[in-house]
Formats: sequence, structure tokens, C-alpha cells
Amino acid sequence: MSLDMPSTKRADQTIVIRHSRRKLLFMSLLSLAFVLGGLWISSNSHSSQVYYEGLAATIFFGLGLLVLLFQLFTTSLLLTIDDEGIHCFFPFWRPLMIRWEEIYSIYPIKIRFTYILVITVSPSGKTAYIARNFKPGKIPFTLRKDDGPKAIISLPLSSATLSCTKIIALMQERYAAQIEQYQIFIQAK
Repeated sequence: MSLDMPSTKRADQTIVIRHSRRKLLFMSLLSLAFVLGGLWISSNSHSSQVYYEGLAATIFFGLGLLVLLFQLFTTSLLLTIDDEGIHCFFPFWRPLMIRWEEIYSIYPIKIRFTYILVITVSPSGKTAYIARNFKPGKIPFTLRKDDGPKAIISLPLSSATLSCTKIIALMQERYAAQIEQYQIFIQAK
């Protein structure tokens, strides 16, 4: 029996994380409520300061509503994990790709109520990662120094279909061979 998996199994092994439409709809409705509140405050104000505060709330939450509606009506991916590595599509610009051999660690952090999935690049894989994903003059300032592993993907999962712990558990289950081969440090919580 061969240890190589058939090609049909590899396609099934891909993990795809998208925005949750239910969470985006909830946040859109909440933003709409604040937009309407800002309009009500500005229309019923008796002073210019209150009028401008209502106008500022309307503009701020209106822009947030536009971004949420854009994400709701487009099929936007957040993360794809396959045999080649991890493809990050967050935020809106071109996707970043990190190969398994370039990953140093994967761990979650929690800031208030939001879990963020952090993926760091190893010092030995950093030059290949930078050459593949960035133009020579467009390297982010956090990756310019050569000391130690660097966080390259910090993905907030507040609107994702899977939680941080489920994503890490799926990676450990489906990609155990790559994790063991490249000695990737994974912290579940």
C-alpha cells in the first residue's frame, strides 16, 4: 500500500474559510441602526455641535455599512489551506501565499472579544516568502529586519465561518504530516 494519497483525496483535504453571511448581515443591520440614529440626531438637533456629531456618526457607520454590504454580496475568501501551504485573501488586495516549509508557528490571540489567527514565518523561509509575495520596493516594514520569526498573517475571525480553535484542529488533523515534517509550532489556545 502506497503512502501517497490519491489526487482526489488532496482536493477534499483543502480547508476554505469564508465570511459568515449571517454574521455580516447582523453587523450590517447594527450599522444601519447607527446610521439611522445619526440621521435622527442630526435632524432633531438644536445646536450645531449635536448636528455635526450626528453627521459624523452617519458618515462613519455609513462607510462601515458599505464595506459590510460589499463583503456580504461578494464571495470573498479569508483563508485557504491546502497541500502547498496557506493562502490568505484578507484584506482586499492580492492574496498572500506561505508554503508549509516557511511557516514557523500558528497560534491564536484574543483581543477583547475577537480571536485573531497569527501565522509567523521562519527566519530561513522569510526571503523566499518576501520574493514570492512582494515587489522589491514594497516590502512591509515589519519584514525588513532579519531577526527572528515574524508575524505575516494576522487574520481576525470575527466574521469567519469557523472559529480559531476549529481551524487549528482541522489543520492539525488534515496536515499533520506537513506540521511534523517542518516542525511547525502550533498552539491551540
